Amino acid sequence: MAVSSLFVLAVLFASCTSYAIEPFNSFVFVNRAGWGARASGAVSRMQQATHVVIHHTFIPGVCTTQAACAAAMRSIQNSHMNANGWSDIGYNFAVGGEGRVYEGRGWRVVGAHAVGYNSRSVGIVLIGDWRSKYFLFLQLKFEMQAE
Repeated sequence: MAVSSLFVLAVLFASCTSYAIEPFNSFVFVNRAGWGARASGAVSRMQQATHVVIHHTFIPGVCTTQAACAAAMRSIQNSHMNANGWSDIGYNFAVGGEGRVYEGRGWRVVGAHAVGYNSRSVGIVLIGDWRSKYFLFLQLKFEMQAE
């Protein structure tokens, strides 16, 4: 239910943009080791996600290479752990501007991204500032995958 909600939201958003959505068959998934994540202290297991919460990072800005997105993930994780005192990066997943999906806490660990919804939602962050810009097409690629 939660994941299908994300795809419906992405389809609705895509229909409102001027980007042409072309068919695609897969996305590239980068695990925690792939972006150089620190060890996590997060242990609370998610029971069942009923919601999907989509965020944007604001800072850092849009990343367009795997190296830049990996650096952005490390920056977000360091901020969440050092400044906020959290046990790990707050999001379950991130989508880079180059179209890769980065594992944060993953599917089974409770996130720290939406007070009151953390234990029942998957948090997905789009790397970049999307207050006045549309998502990049490559970021939509991940969200449209199930269609």
